[in-house]
Amino acid sequence: METVKLLKGAQIGAYAYMIPAWLLERPREGVNVRFWGMEEDGTPCGVAVLTEEERVITLQHLYLEENYRGEGRGQRFLNELLLDAYHGQNYTFRVAYVPEEFPEMEGLLRGYPFTQEEEQIASFTCTLGQLMENKYIQGAYGSNVRALSECQEEGLRMLSQTMEERGEALVKMPLEKKDYVADCSAVVLEKGSPTGILLVREEGKGTLSIPLLVNYSSNVTAPVEMIRFALQKGSQNYPKETLCRFAVVSDSLLQFLEKIGFTFGKKRRMCTLPLSYFKDFEREAQNELDALLSL
Repeated sequence: METVKLLKGAQIGAYAYMIPAWLLERPREGVNVRFWGMEEDGTPCGVAVLTEEERVITLQHLYLEENYRGEGRGQRFLNELLLDAYHGQNYTFRVAYVPEEFPEMEGLLRGYPFTQEEEQIASFTCTLGQLMENKYIQGAYGSNVRALSECQEEGLRMLSQTMEERGEALVKMPLEKKDYVADCSAVVLEKGSPTGILLVREEGKGTLSIPLLVNYSSNVTAPVEMIRFALQKGSQNYPKETLCRFAVVSDSLLQFLEKIGFTFGKKRRMCTLPLSYFKDFEREAQNELDALLSL
């Protein structure tokens, strides 16, 4: 039998392999994260991750195991999420997705009057070999760039505090070396203290992700030096076919990376549905029922 339920605490662990790592990170202040699971006869077969902020629910991730697709489960899963959001007294339900990565979503949304808009997203995926062909990556990095594995814990705590104060703590705080590829992750030092960091993490076999790159140093070239360090160290330990997924967290950094040849071409589609739609639907249904009963 098929069931959909809100996951709490240790229940999330059984579904974690279906959830992107960045959605398991600490959310920013004011944002609540909800995890929903779908089971078939007690076996996990799907998961959804939603964020809630100021009574706006956003579906960030919807996944069904391949063996359970094609039988309407995705549509039923979405329907349950919409109804829960409506009964939870929220104002709006949004769906964020990249059409190239989830083309099925358009079909799931077709039955509801969602409005759509698109926005550029600052992320891209390519191979380690392709990145190493970039002429800017082939240069040397400064002596002030070190591996995360070489950094003192006190310095990392101070950097973590700065990131939290500036609202850029987009990964779990405080920073812990064991969560990342510490020999490839790069830290830039200024007067002996960490003032910038690039984190590298393994995302399953054959994939590396760069979930965070921040620079608070006075050296404007520090970001590219950290990128050089991370990729050159990575090329010594991983094959050139390794996929690299890069996320950018600021407009200024995005512009900087575009200048040195990085291309951010994907667009994310944001679909929005006012949850008052269901109230109007209920009202119309009640009016029709009242009219039938008055005959």
